[in-house]
Amino acid sequence: GEPHGFVLALRKWCELQPSREFRCFRGAGGRLLAACQRDRFSHFPELGARRSRDLGLLEAFGRELPSAPARVVWDAYVDRNDKVHLVDLAPFHESTDPLLFEWEELVTLDDAAASPPQLRLVAEGHIAPSASIYNGWPQELQQLGQQDLESLIQTAQKAAKSA
Repeated sequence: GEPHGFVLALRKWCELQPSREFRCFRGAGGRLLAACQRDRFSHFPELGARRSRDLGLLEAFGRELPSAPARVVWDAYVDRNDKVHLVDLAPFHESTDPLLFEWEELVTLDDAAASPPQLRLVAEGHIAPSASIYNGWPQELQQLGQQDLESLIQTAQKAAKSA
């Protein structure tokens, strides 16, 4: 076969406010199913008051998303003038991190008949490890649910006692 070529993709660097970054999920019909804030570790109080406005902006932008497949995940930035900017595109697939959603939820929303889109935000008082700690965990631990993680810890503790 032919050797694989390499591609270098460069992006303009901008200082983005994490509270204005969103991940959006577009379903088979090309409609916005759901969106969430990109920073899954921080609560931003100002987002609650802007929820309806931001969701409307993202929904309108998603309808005009150029040349993207009907089912796609896209990251957006809403600037201080309420202009939406496309940051990234990803496949509507389990290989893409659903952040504040579960893939099962998103597939159910995609199958549902025209349910209104939802914007999920990190709740006040939500405690989560920092992004640097989370990204340092082995992928297997990241994918475990809370009960599975507790079960794994209990198993390790039993093994340590019997050793």
